[in-house]
Amino acid sequence: MERLTSFKELEMKMEKYRYKYSKDRIDQRRILLTLANNGCIYAQDSYWKRQYLFLKDINGRKICYLTKKRGVIMKIAEEENKYQKIVRKVKGMLAISRDSASDEESQSAFLMAQKLMLEYNIAKQDVEDVELAEENIGEESVTIYKKLFWWERELGEIIAKNFRVKVFYTNKRFGGSNQTKSKIMFYGFGKDLELAKEMYLLAYEVMLHHSKVFIEKNYEEFGWVRERYYTESMKASYIRGFLKGLEVKFNEQVSVLRQQYEVMILMPVAVQEKYDKMAAGFDVYAINYPKVEVEGAYEEGYSTGKSIDFTRSTVGTTDYSSLIGKYIVFSQGSTSNLHAKIISVKAEYMQLLIMNTTSCPSSMDVPTFYDWELSVHYAYAFATPEYVEIFERYLKSDDKRVQRQITEALKACRKVKL
Repeated sequence: MERLTSFKELEMKMEKYRYKYSKDRIDQRRILLTLANNGCIYAQDSYWKRQYLFLKDINGRKICYLTKKRGVIMKIAEEENKYQKIVRKVKGMLAISRDSASDEESQSAFLMAQKLMLEYNIAKQDVEDVELAEENIGEESVTIYKKLFWWERELGEIIAKNFRVKVFYTNKRFGGSNQTKSKIMFYGFGKDLELAKEMYLLAYEVMLHHSKVFIEKNYEEFGWVRERYYTESMKASYIRGFLKGLEVKFNEQVSVLRQQYEVMILMPVAVQEKYDKMAAGFDVYAINYPKVEVEGAYEEGYSTGKSIDFTRSTVGTTDYSSLIGKYIVFSQGSTSNLHAKIISVKAEYMQLLIMNTTSCPSSMDVPTFYDWELSVHYAYAFATPEYVEIFERYLKSDDKRVQRQITEALKACRKVKL
């Protein structure tokens, strides 16, 4: 078995040993999604000599198989149909960029498609997908109704601008009082909404994590007495820098290709037109930014925001202990839609407190709690604020059954040698 960690590495091997996909678009999509979820794939034969070569995931499940190319006739046929093959490949990459739930693989597929179009002079009309225009356009809640911080709004604006969705806010009054709370909404195609929301939640976690680390490091390094005003000033300055760095990073990724090829326009026309009609009566909200009072914090935030890769492994890329206490949700197989709190992490394995609300229709009202152990590379995303709130409510519940299950699960987690 040979371990491969990138799509480029696989295609170089295929070119070297003269392999081809059995089903181009389907195989490429499966491979990219597996790489996004697990970080690697495995080739069945490390010598690449078999007529049929199976690719497998980290759990040994088959992803697809490759076949050996044959003789001069096939080579001639490939040359004659080269343009059409590249067109199909570009279409596949563009489809993957829309369909993938992984921010990293989606962006990689999109950029690869643009490079192929430039390299082989592919006409834009040859790769346009009429199915896209027929895809449903809708909206998605990104936060719960709450008092939104300025940086939550700014992050929503940045993500929307770079991930093919529009952003707006809805307001609601609670308890018959004059207190109004708001929530962030994304508007666009279904797959784009999923990707944009996941990217927002990931960037949200990464930003808060690094701002906290910066503040703790400063107090420890200089031995200062903690002051609330200075802590808030450091945090605000750091986050302003972080968001600016993030915005610059995204702009740099798309600006060159935008100039070179018009297909790089990210916002779908159909989404823009429908949004313009829907938002005709919307009020305009101006974000009230705090002043940058700690220049060093701003500069450090800017550097981090511009340089970080924003994949799921970003929060503690080598030190997984930073994941402890986070709430996550699984997205594959029998674990799909299970929520968990990360209790501890050791040797790339997470000790988890699971909240099962999927076993039966009444599970949301009467969830089951138990312990579990999974690899940090298993497919998961950070839980939405709604589910974090539900999970924490049960952790504080007076229900004896729930507390007994939670206590037993936590004991089991702590028995594991760390």
